[in-house]
Amino acid sequence: MVDMTKLFMRSIKFECGANCTLPSETEVLLITVQPGPEGSHRNGLVMVGAARIRDAPVYAHRGFMLDTARNFIPIRQIRKVLDGMAATKLNVFHWHITDSQSFPLETPRVPLMAQYGAYSAAATYRQADVRSVVRWAKARGIRVLMELDAPAHAGNGWNWGPQHGLGELAICVNQQPWRNYCIQPPCGQLNPINPNLYHILRDIYRDVMDVIAPEETLHMGGDEVFFPCWNSSDEIRDLLRSRGRNLESEDFLQLWAEYQASALRIWDEESGRAPSSRDPRKPPPPVVLWSSHLTLPDGIENYLEKERYIVQAWLKANDPTPDQLLEKGYRLIFSTKDAWYLDHGFWGITTYANWRKVYNNRIPTSEGVLGGETCLWSELVDLNTIGTALGHL
Repeated sequence: MVDMTKLFMRSIKFECGANCTLPSETEVLLITVQPGPEGSHRNGLVMVGAARIRDAPVYAHRGFMLDTARNFIPIRQIRKVLDGMAATKLNVFHWHITDSQSFPLETPRVPLMAQYGAYSAAATYRQADVRSVVRWAKARGIRVLMELDAPAHAGNGWNWGPQHGLGELAICVNQQPWRNYCIQPPCGQLNPINPNLYHILRDIYRDVMDVIAPEETLHMGGDEVFFPCWNSSDEIRDLLRSRGRNLESEDFLQLWAEYQASALRIWDEESGRAPSSRDPRKPPPPVVLWSSHLTLPDGIENYLEKERYIVQAWLKANDPTPDQLLEKGYRLIFSTKDAWYLDHGFWGITTYANWRKVYNNRIPTSEGVLGGETCLWSELVDLNTIGTALGHL
């Protein structure tokens, strides 16, 4: 029986994934110390000259989400985050780059987005900045999954339409009292019935495609859509009534689904994934959405094709929704909010999760589970405190 095993890393033949931090061609000297005959204190020594080690992760998606829209995080800090991710075998950097508070992403085809949406010219991610993050991440075996949150969480940056003859691209922007117009201030929600909105989205998607990896997909957000915001618009109410709608939740849910279908179609067309521009033998890559009313198990199949959408479930550990979605054939990323939300415990009624709870949180290994993702929202985090907030990593 083996008492003790030591590995001396000389030259290992190591087969692992993209996050392998050891050389790909090495050998290992494996020294195994065994006890001697019963009653004897002498030990025997068995030496193995070489061994092959196969190492693979349980989950393909091992992610970390960073919100840089609430508080601007400089590129040098993002690079430190990526270095930490590589050291802990995380391979997806989910970049929540826009929100109601700010739109700090430079979009050359629509420069007004950052001009109206960034906190300042200095607090802007230029295209060169984004490309540098993608390169830095790739060198460490990390994908960059960019998120443009919509149709909710879209305010500052979208508020220039009337001055430029395009009408309201977003409504409820910075409205007060905020509880009447959104779940979290500042308010803002895209106007899904304005055709000019979709022209702007197309240009933004083109600019995103210019800076992300060509094989990468997009996170389209999709959380916390607040129906009273749309219901506050005379324009939207009049349109729904003209369709014979009664301004019920189901009517606004259908409006939301129509927006989402249009956004996906535009993304497909601009990313070369539309039916007319891709190999028909290969299914188009899916996009990602947060869990929401649109992804509830009893209605999701009416709105979202399982082949086209991955659902990121930001639910409590005991919520049955993920299992129900898996049974329907949807693919999931888990972001268990009572364990993997690093901002919890610092606001409202949320509870801080210590490192034991973070590491003890278990997610299924069944088919359809792509992996998990820890999230850091930045309402209470900036460049000076991000290192402390990431202590769990």
